[in-house]
Amino acid sequence: MLLLALAITQGLGLLLLTDERNRAVRATLGLEATGRAANVVLLLDSAPADLRTSILRGADSPLVRFDVGPEPETLHDSADANLILRQIRQILGESEREVRADVHAISLASMPLPEGVPAAMRPMHKAMMAGRTDPIELTLSIRLAGGDWLNVRTMFQRPALQLTPQALLPVLLTAVAVALVAWWTTRRVVGPMRALANGADRLGRGLEADPLPITGPSEVRETTQAFNRMKDRMTRFVNERTQMLAALSYDLRSPLTAMRLRIEMLDETDDSIQLEALVEEMQSMIEAALEFARGVAKAEPAAKVDLAALLGNLVGDVGGERAASVWASPSPRPSFWRVAER
Repeated sequence: MLLLALAITQGLGLLLLTDERNRAVRATLGLEATGRAANVVLLLDSAPADLRTSILRGADSPLVRFDVGPEPETLHDSADANLILRQIRQILGESEREVRADVHAISLASMPLPEGVPAAMRPMHKAMMAGRTDPIELTLSIRLAGGDWLNVRTMFQRPALQLTPQALLPVLLTAVAVALVAWWTTRRVVGPMRALANGADRLGRGLEADPLPITGPSEVRETTQAFNRMKDRMTRFVNERTQMLAALSYDLRSPLTAMRLRIEMLDETDDSIQLEALVEEMQSMIEAALEFARGVAKAEPAAKVDLAALLGNLVGDVGGERAASVWASPSPRPSFWRVAER
């Protein structure tokens, strides 16, 4: 996301920079032609009429054309021509001089080859202008002292977008710097969060684990501290319940021992045998509880149970005068069974 934001902002910056560059180049080219036109006006006003042709011929160039006529070729002033008009009047030193300037874009398939370009420069000019469209045209009409108009026409191309290594190097360096900072920041956040996830998983499976190290940004450190406090509280809670279970199991051993002695003193009958089996089962349960409290109990493997045999044993235990039949069926939740006595 940081690199994407950087690419967008840098791209917009390059576009704005290119637009400013285009404006600067257009202004430079336009002011250069404007300065030449004003100087030509000064020459024409002070020179004899028979020298006008020589002055115009010497002022012409492949990019700027000068011509004198009775009518102005520029009919109105454009909004972009204020700077040009001010410069012409400043050079001429006459604020009342009638001057018209028009700057506009024209659509051309390609830049036309100006007249007077030497043959040796024509291939180079065509190569430079290849693929360029929409040139800018500047037309000037300045009234001369004798009443005629000096008409000036020049045309120049918008500068193309130039992505030079010097322009792209700062963008590349900034991208590398942002990537390094983002990578370092992400490691500071992701590392502690991954440790927190592992610690929560170990805690959920009942495994012993050391307190998590307090590292990373302030928010991650606060979360890790809260997790360590929660782990300590849960550990104390489980230890207290385990100690209570161990104490109850230990206390139950004495009455079970007394019951076993009394059973030994009874005559051997079906009831005494079943009672002795129940006492042995209770003794096994107590021993298992004590082992769990000591932390030495092993996980009991899962085993399939014959439900029909289990229910049959229940019927046998109930037997005697209370005849009973027991049935079972799956409940909507498969992990439970409904047992009913009829």
